Amino acid sequence: MRDHPLFVPFRGDHLAAVVTTPDETARGLVVFLQGAGGATRTHRYRLWTRAARRLASDGIASVRMDYRGIGDSTGAYAFEMEAPPVEEALTVVTLVLDRLGLDAFGVVGNCIGARTAFGLAARTETCRSVACILPMALGPVEDRGGGGNATLGASGAKWLPGPMAHWASRARRFGRLGGRPGLHFIPEVSIAVRRGTQVLFLHGGTEESRQRLAAGARALPMGTSGEGASPVQIWSMPAEGTSGFRPLETQRVVVDSVAEWMDRTLPVSAADAGAARQSAGAA
Repeated sequence: MRDHPLFVPFRGDHLAAVVTTPDETARGLVVFLQGAGGATRTHRYRLWTRAARRLASDGIASVRMDYRGIGDSTGAYAFEMEAPPVEEALTVVTLVLDRLGLDAFGVVGNCIGARTAFGLAARTETCRSVACILPMALGPVEDRGGGGNATLGASGAKWLPGPMAHWASRARRFGRLGGRPGLHFIPEVSIAVRRGTQVLFLHGGTEESRQRLAAGARALPMGTSGEGASPVQIWSMPAEGTSGFRPLETQRVVVDSVAEWMDRTLPVSAADAGAARQSAGAA
């Protein structure tokens, strides 16, 4: 395993990042995206560093980056939940994929990093997997505006107008729990699932929030993972009140879950990834 620090040019600034590679040829890439609040590329308690090294032992490369104005990156610090740094992340992942000769990647994120992760998955064809970490709140992936039901077309997200949007939104909100409100996801979640991206929600909230998350997940559109196969999974993580990632058990579960999920969902090898694409094209 080796760490490779680099600076990626971005709109007159430079984004600091560290790429961790296995000793053998990497079979995929994982991008780590932390939340707002000033956390650097290592994340709190060096979660991303520890997870990156765990992935390297499984033959998977990774990159952890500092957003603009954070850590070693230049530029101004500015965060808005409605305007996550998708362009910054896309610039970094594009360069690293090219340098490593890879064309498949996964994303891990929490808080604004979760929004950024789904933004990447919605905009790229090569994002195979998202691990969305929600220690307590569902806000990072919740669409509170209720703007309609996103569908995937040739130009990306499109909206169902008028009454269709009303009923699609209502169906997604209430899911299949007999009228119990389900989570209304941001459009990028639906778009990513339709593209065939595998999605993991690692959640540690209350029973009520877990039921809302489950109802929303069941109402998501079926992707390209195959008839009867769910592209979305929900795993539990321990949480104590608002302690977030502080408990050691929580940290362990995050690292183990990320490693297991990415090992499952990223291609076994570049050759296998190419074979899968050819098979899909022939179908």
